Amino acid sequence: MTSSPKKLASLAGSAQDAELWELQSFDIEKLRRDLTIATNGWDWDRGCFGHSLPLTSSRLTEFGAAHYNNLVHSADGEQKVMAPDKLDECEYFREIFDSFQCEKSSYRILRRPAHTSYSLHRDIDLGENTFRVQIPIESNADVRLLVSTTNNREDFALPSDDYRKVEDWDAEGISVDKMHSWFEEFVRLNQERVRVYATPPGKLYNFCTPANYHNLMNFGDEDRYTLAVDLVANDWFYQRYPEIRH
Repeated sequence: MTSSPKKLASLAGSAQDAELWELQSFDIEKLRRDLTIATNGWDWDRGCFGHSLPLTSSRLTEFGAAHYNNLVHSADGEQKVMAPDKLDECEYFREIFDSFQCEKSSYRILRRPAHTSYSLHRDIDLGENTFRVQIPIESNADVRLLVSTTNNREDFALPSDDYRKVEDWDAEGISVDKMHSWFEEFVRLNQERVRVYATPPGKLYNFCTPANYHNLMNFGDEDRYTLAVDLVANDWFYQRYPEIRH
C-alpha cells in the first residue's frame, strides 16, 4: 500500500468543488485474489439491493452492524441477518481493514453489472462524521463516474428523455449506445454542475458522496467490483487524509 494523493483531472465537465481524489495505491493482484475468495458461491440476491456483499458485520460500529447495507437475507429469505465474517479468509482485505486506524461502519464488495448504472443519488445514510471511500478491483475502460456539485435533483437540465433513475438498461429496453448518447448530452447540458472521471482499479478514491448527487455508469461488457469502506473519522483519519474535507 503506497500513498500518492492527487486530485484527478476530469474527462468532461467543468464544475468547481466536484473533485475526485486518488489517495492511495494497493496491490491489484492481492485484491483480485481476495475478491475471488470472497465472492465464491455468493448469491448476490442475498445482499442489499442485489449488488452488495458485506465482508463483516461483527467488526463494525454498532450503527454499522445494524445497517441494512451490512446485513444479508437469511437462507430462507425471511429475515435480515448478520453477514458471515470473511476477513479471516481474505488476508489482504483484512490487512486493509486493519490499516484504517479508525472505526468502520461498512466494509463490503459492490458489484455494478455490465450495461447498468445506479440511479442518480446521494449517500445520505452514512451516519455521523463518516466518509465513504472506494477501491475498484475489477473494472473496464468504459466505466464513468459522474460527480456533481448539487444536492437538489431538480437543478439538472435534462435531455428529451429522463434516464436519471434507470439502472438496468437492458431490462428497460435502452441500448448501450442510446444510454451513452444520453449521458453525453446530460453532461453537456450540465457542464458547470458536473465532472466525469475514469476510475482505474487498485486505487483508493474519495469524493463528497453525502452532499452531492453522483452516479456510476458501466458502459462496458464486464462487471465492475469495488471494495467500499465507510470510515468514522478520528484524529488519525484527519492526519492521514487531510484532502478529505466534506
